[in-house]
Amino acid sequence: MFLFLTLMLQLTVTETGQFTFLTVSDGGHVALPCKNAKALKRTCDSTFWLFSGSARTETVPLVVSGETDRTQISKSKSDRLSVAKNCSLLIEKVAVEDVGMYGCRQIRSGQQDGDDVYVHLSVVTMSQCTDGDAVTLNCSLSTYGHCRHTVKWLYDGKDVDEDNRLTTSQADCSVAVTWLELRGNDTRWDSGFQCEVTDDSTGAVRRFPFTPQPSGEETAKSSTPAEDTTSTGWLRLVIVSAGLITLVVVVVTVDIWSRTKGNKTLMDKNTVDIDEDEDEGSVEYENDGDPSASVRFH
Repeated sequence: MFLFLTLMLQLTVTETGQFTFLTVSDGGHVALPCKNAKALKRTCDSTFWLFSGSARTETVPLVVSGETDRTQISKSKSDRLSVAKNCSLLIEKVAVEDVGMYGCRQIRSGQQDGDDVYVHLSVVTMSQCTDGDAVTLNCSLSTYGHCRHTVKWLYDGKDVDEDNRLTTSQADCSVAVTWLELRGNDTRWDSGFQCEVTDDSTGAVRRFPFTPQPSGEETAKSSTPAEDTTSTGWLRLVIVSAGLITLVVVVVTVDIWSRTKGNKTLMDKNTVDIDEDEDEGSVEYENDGDPSASVRFH
């Protein structure tokens, strides 16, 4: 166990080690070759796969004796890993977190057999955004260590810089292309774009076609806000109408109440005048009979 841990803790790149550089698109799948596996072996029980996300992170064992080591990695990642019959490491639904250096090592009878072989895995990510009439496609490459690739957009197999209707902006291992979407124009520019990635050290070139979003989904998404707006408008109309009806009822009620109160006051006043004229006298005056003085009713 001590020897195993000693061998597993280090993923040292040696001059005699073999290197493979692979680039895959986000969401794709890839097979990392283990070139030091014996061609006639029927099992991979001596195969170990190690992973380093960057030079500053610790080496993590992914495969131990031909089996995925689920104790060292998350379940979401381990579920995407498997070992092929030729001891290659298979990765499904590749994500940016998979970028790094992978080492394949053979250990037999407690001793390392041969040199490690290494695979540098890079991942391409493409996206589209719209701002008014301007449409922008972005292509970025995530790599292990510093960027040593050239990334550019092609349209119909030609460099987009050759088309004056398109503008590009370049950054380290990423590129963006922008154009204006003309209204009433049925041409879908994004259907002919490819992101080309060139490994400057090996000269290897790979092209990744950009897959535009289906027009039906775009239409459905754009119509959703309109439906919401219509529903909101009807709701506001109902609320405003109910408020107006309530206001009318309140105004009419107050008017009727005010008229009723005024009539009652007038009737009370007339009653007092009649009682003052009667001989029986239901009203007494104080302060020597001065009618301007206070009135006490019996």
